[in-house]
Amino acid sequence: MAMLQTPSPSRIGVAAISWPRRNPPICLAFRSRRMTGIRTPAGAEFPCLVGRSAISDLLLRLRLQSSSRIMLQIKTPKTGRARREVQKRAPKLVESGKKTLILHGTKTSDVLNTVLSDIYHLKKGESIKYSRKNDSIRPFESGGETSLEFFSLKTDCSLFVFGSHSKKRPNNLVIGRTYDHHIYDLVELGVENFKSMESFSYGRKLAPRLGSKPLFAFIGEGFESVEELKHLKEVLLDLFRGEAVSNLNIAGLDRVYVCTALSSNKEKNVSRDSIQGKIGKIYMPDQQVGEKVLPNKAKGVKRERREAKLKGEAKKQKQDS
Repeated sequence: MAMLQTPSPSRIGVAAISWPRRNPPICLAFRSRRMTGIRTPAGAEFPCLVGRSAISDLLLRLRLQSSSRIMLQIKTPKTGRARREVQKRAPKLVESGKKTLILHGTKTSDVLNTVLSDIYHLKKGESIKYSRKNDSIRPFESGGETSLEFFSLKTDCSLFVFGSHSKKRPNNLVIGRTYDHHIYDLVELGVENFKSMESFSYGRKLAPRLGSKPLFAFIGEGFESVEELKHLKEVLLDLFRGEAVSNLNIAGLDRVYVCTALSSNKEKNVSRDSIQGKIGKIYMPDQQVGEKVLPNKAKGVKRERREAKLKGEAKKQKQDS
């Protein structure tokens, strides 16, 4: 901040402005209420004759120039480790696999802790897990994603799994994706009837190996028709896809994930559209109108003749009378 001491009107005063070390201070000389000149520490003098109101404008301009110089400075890594980290985050012709950040909320249950640990082991080598509780992370609230985006930028993770437990949302799991380290989309899930990997007995040789690929099986029409389940399918595939490969060895398929969408009462002849909403179809049998024989005398013709006959009889009665 610049500090300005205003002189009294009856004598000459000097106002000193303090700036950062990179920018030398500037001295302003006053006489009464008029500024008679600007003097720099190097001894250069610039005479001028302007009103005292221009002092604040000059200070504002100098302050903006100083801040713009600081903002335009580009920081370069000074150590070898920092240079390697910058090179890892640089754009590549062939992008590496997406990393996942695993976080805990303000309160978590034993079930959620086990779920997060199992996900971390299934994505070993492609995930980073934080064990501390995060009170400031609320992905669905405005301003609650700031810490989450900061951790995403710090760890260079484009996917995250956030677990929290509350009375309204017990064993809540949020899976999300980021674009340019900003939240792109979110999926909220609830964990029920969970069984950990340790509860099953299997040989150590059958455990998931580093770099192996899983096989996903999505059972149910909901994954193709319901928008929420279609979104969940995309997120799950993106979460466990790993590094993109052109060829795959069958021996590398060591595990299968089965996702089932339980269908309730199915609505027949009903489809949904993002623009028109819910659309229904009605099927009618062929009426075969062309083959149906119509009578020669229509009822409307008989009625007209009957009315005409009654009118004629009424006229005759009037003439006879």
